[in-house]
Amino acid sequence: ALPISAWGMLVSDLQHDVSQTVVRPLDEVIWGELEPVFAELEDTATRTLQAQGVPDEEIGITRLADLRYRRQEHTLTVPVPSGATVPEVRELLDREHLNHYGHVISGRAEVVTLRVHATGSGRRPVDLTAQSDWKEGDRLEPDFVAQAYDSVREMACDHAFYTRDR
Repeated sequence: ALPISAWGMLVSDLQHDVSQTVVRPLDEVIWGELEPVFAELEDTATRTLQAQGVPDEEIGITRLADLRYRRQEHTLTVPVPSGATVPEVRELLDREHLNHYGHVISGRAEVVTLRVHATGSGRRPVDLTAQSDWKEGDRLEPDFVAQAYDSVREMACDHAFYTRDR
């Protein structure tokens, strides 16, 4: 089990992922024809982050493709630069497969899914470091401490609790 942190949620970048299934043999794809699909995915992801208050200049976009060799069940997700060609995409698949499995499979490959990962960096729901906004009596000390079982440490530990009033 992974520990989940409310603090981490407050200070992490906003992210949004969108995808479109496009199962096709890679060697039959004209990669430029997939540009409108990527553009639509980018637009959807960007609008989602904008709706959450992220300014355009703080939005980062990464294009990805789920690729696999023909007759393989599992895909590998690889970053695909804008303007990539089919041979470049095939090289990305081969390199990623070699890194994961130690070998490359000759023969046909497929593009299965196009993905866009959008990140809204710099925006935080709460600026936890802006002490100039603090009022008299504000503090970082917990309201109370209680023991609870920590599954990562596999033992009972003190856990701090804070009142959410600001």
